[in-house]
Amino acid sequence: MEAVVFVLLVGLTVVLAQGTIQEVQFGVGRELVLSPVNPPMPITSITWKRDRNFVAEKIDAGSAIEYFGILKGRAKLNSTTGVLTVSSMNKDDKGLFTVEINGKDQSVGFNVVEVLPVPKPEAIVRPLTCSDSSTECKLSCEPTGSLVNVEPFEYFWILGGKQQPGKDFIITNDEKTKAIETFSCIIKNKISQEQSEPLENPFNKKPPGLNGGVVAGIIV
Repeated sequence: MEAVVFVLLVGLTVVLAQGTIQEVQFGVGRELVLSPVNPPMPITSITWKRDRNFVAEKIDAGSAIEYFGILKGRAKLNSTTGVLTVSSMNKDDKGLFTVEINGKDQSVGFNVVEVLPVPKPEAIVRPLTCSDSSTECKLSCEPTGSLVNVEPFEYFWILGGKQQPGKDFIITNDEKTKAIETFSCIIKNKISQEQSEPLENPFNKKPPGLNGGVVAGIIV
């Protein structure tokens, strides 16, 4: 009889018949930190593997830590806590990381995947005819580049020095909003954050002669 394995996707976690695999994101050039979940204490022996290839190993309490493979020189194992740290990550370092502690495979593994930096956004007001005579308008935060492989990400608006979450934001033509000179928006994910150029408040009408134009007069 064939064995059946059920896979359930829950957010960033994959639940398997034999344990749990958590998705962990990294950015190229950054540091990766993997921590065993509820490890037995004290740790006398520990082995970390990536796609079943050895990364780091301490075979008993009296032995030194050994490092292997493409992560050798960048991997560092804390044999007391079991935490594995890898510096200067690159795209080829992705894979399934598993850990064995005191001779027993731990129930939680880590699917390490690359995430890209977010693109710079552009702050847009809609409708384009929005002006100081409008009752309300909508601010939209639009990415200027691809959002492929940057998930999960979030949008925020900077309004009068405060951050408000959301891709779109409705502004009302009242005294509180008029006091704000410019609006800008942010896209951020786990490894990066980009902010738009400031957008002038369409409700913040400037007095005549203060908009940079040249005023000529004739005195008789």
